[in-house]
Amino acid sequence: MAPIPMMRAPVCFIVNEPGQRISVNQEAKRILEKITQPLVVVSVVGPYRTGKSYLMNKLAGVGSCGFSLGHTVEPKTKGIWMWCVPHPDKSARTLVLLDTEGLGDVRKGDSKNDSAILSLSLLLSSTLVYNSKGSIDDDALRRLYDTSELSECIMNKTSQVGGEDEEGTFTPLFVWTVRDFNLKLELLGRPITEDEYLENSLKDTPCKSLITEKKNTTRRLLRSRFPNRKCFTFEFPTMNSEVTDNLDRVRDKQLQPGFVEKTKDFCQFIYMNAPVKTLEGGQVVTGHTLGRLADSYVKVVTSKCIAYLDQSIKALSMGEISKIIKSITDMYERNMMSRRSNSLQEFQTFHKSYLKEALDQFQIQSFKYGNSQDNHESQLKETIEKKKEEILKRFETASEQKCKDIIGRLSQPMEKAVKQNKYHVAGGHEVFLKEKDTIVEKFHKEPDKGVKAETVLQEFLNDLKGTESVILKVDQELTESKPTPRRIWDFNDPTHLTQYIKEYKLKCRPFHRILIQLFGFAGHGKSSFVNSCLFVMGGGEFQDAAGEGSSQGAKTIDRRGHQLTESITIVDNRGFGKMDTSEAWQVYAQLCNLVPLNMYVNWENSSKEMMKLLNNKESDPDLMVPVFIYSSSSTFSQNEIAPTQEFLKNAQKLTGILPFIILTKKNSGKNTTKTFEQMGMEKIYLLENYTLSNHIATRGNHMPFLHFLKDVLDWVDFLFKDQVDFDSQQSKRKNFLIEKAFQN
Repeated sequence: MAPIPMMRAPVCFIVNEPGQRISVNQEAKRILEKITQPLVVVSVVGPYRTGKSYLMNKLAGVGSCGFSLGHTVEPKTKGIWMWCVPHPDKSARTLVLLDTEGLGDVRKGDSKNDSAILSLSLLLSSTLVYNSKGSIDDDALRRLYDTSELSECIMNKTSQVGGEDEEGTFTPLFVWTVRDFNLKLELLGRPITEDEYLENSLKDTPCKSLITEKKNTTRRLLRSRFPNRKCFTFEFPTMNSEVTDNLDRVRDKQLQPGFVEKTKDFCQFIYMNAPVKTLEGGQVVTGHTLGRLADSYVKVVTSKCIAYLDQSIKALSMGEISKIIKSITDMYERNMMSRRSNSLQEFQTFHKSYLKEALDQFQIQSFKYGNSQDNHESQLKETIEKKKEEILKRFETASEQKCKDIIGRLSQPMEKAVKQNKYHVAGGHEVFLKEKDTIVEKFHKEPDKGVKAETVLQEFLNDLKGTESVILKVDQELTESKPTPRRIWDFNDPTHLTQYIKEYKLKCRPFHRILIQLFGFAGHGKSSFVNSCLFVMGGGEFQDAAGEGSSQGAKTIDRRGHQLTESITIVDNRGFGKMDTSEAWQVYAQLCNLVPLNMYVNWENSSKEMMKLLNNKESDPDLMVPVFIYSSSSTFSQNEIAPTQEFLKNAQKLTGILPFIILTKKNSGKNTTKTFEQMGMEKIYLLENYTLSNHIATRGNHMPFLHFLKDVLDWVDFLFKDQVDFDSQQSKRKNFLIEKAFQN
């Protein structure tokens, strides 16, 4: 909050000079314009020469340098004087003190003047102090009633009076201060409080007569006009007339202690209970608002046109709302322009966020009067929606131009090649597609393209369709008219690599397919490796075809085949528990292709059951490729290395192929490559399986699987160039198995 302007002394707020119309002093308005804090406005009214200015000075915390005190029969205060001071208890508020000219000045000779002053005080204040002398009697009540008739019209206009306790917009806290009070606060022999004294004075008198009924009507109307009431009674400040005439210059110790104490109680009550000035709907009044309202209030009071009051406040409300809507819309625009949206969706996300912020700010700042809040919020939404479309249009224009420039720069070589008919050759279509993909890839890498990026790119691709169609047609015609050349494969391109593996045909006879036989410990990722190979080669969604296990226990209990291509089947297997001689023999039998696919694997076969396997009818010859799966997060003990090495060498002896080693869980940070190299293994692959919890396809993850499969095919072609005598090979394998069976 900005600090309030320093006021060394009060200034005239409402000018009321004889022979002139009541008006607002522009100097006072300029002071109020600078106050942005909520105002607590306390005004004092009452007959002249009753000590009103003294109370205002005490509230301001000053003595002789404040409001002028009158010591003669001539009233000192003319019109309404204003003094804005920091609130002593509430730093976020400003205390505005209004000292009014005395009521009942015989030289004015016009009761309408008193009514105007009281009505203006009522309109301007959040707390109205009525100051009188002596006691609250019929004369005092009548004087207050006579001077507040216009005030009742104002209150009746702004609230439906349905009872004594109903408050209107211009119904301030009412405090009656009775000066020079010399009565005993007793009623029917019992002590009463000051508030009870006031309430008893406002009670109807039971005696029924025309005069009594008139007095009761006065009391009822005063109760209705001022539903929130408080009373303070002050004894004589001193019996010394010289001191009384100079109250602003004497010290408290020269005054009656009871008077001094009551003055302190009065000030403390005002500080603690005087509310902030508000309008209908709860709008808090600041200095800027009060200055503008004062002009309207003066016009209402002087013209007695009550209808103008609501119109003027609504006009003020509309003016303030327009400023607030503009300010918040400007804030929204600054926020939106500070963000770089690379898609329409991103733009809409920013819009929703900043629209919410704008609406929240509107709730805080909006001018709340009557029931127009919802309409004004709708107006703000409409204004921001128009601003959004305007900003979007600016973004689209800038983005479209930038993206067209990028596309133009990236496509220049292609356009040049098209003009020179460089794609009008056999195979030209494939080259064209590759260069088109390169343009798209480079375009996507360009930063800050804006909201029209995808639209401009799609327009470019649509424009190429005609050219592409012609190139394809020429390519097909030229390709059909000449012998098909040997295809050139780019094995660094995952698409080429995948296609090569899919198109591979096994040449060595009598084998009809390659069986990639997996084996290894339980929970080391064999089934996940199968799923990963299927995912990499299939190109569709990731599927848990092999039944993914975990490091705590595997799911696979049989020897199950999964076809990768027409020539390649990958075979999952039950994992070793301890890799003893019995378990090793079962894997040897699988490598000899004596265990049918999709058959339960029993690690505890007896010698008799082993021999029964040797007599099984053999299936069509399969070329067996041994693959050992091992988790990088595990470590071989010294006792495990020698048996594992022996097992791997036996696998090579049975198949003719040195086992491939797959090290899973690459991201574990461990690497057992050297251990396997020391065992004599050559083809070792460190990779990360795709899993149910992590199967986002990336080039880096795909390539190790593709390289593995490509290497398998290369080894098969290298080792099996000529036709194999399968029967002789199987006879040797069975002899090996018989020998191992009787060693168990």
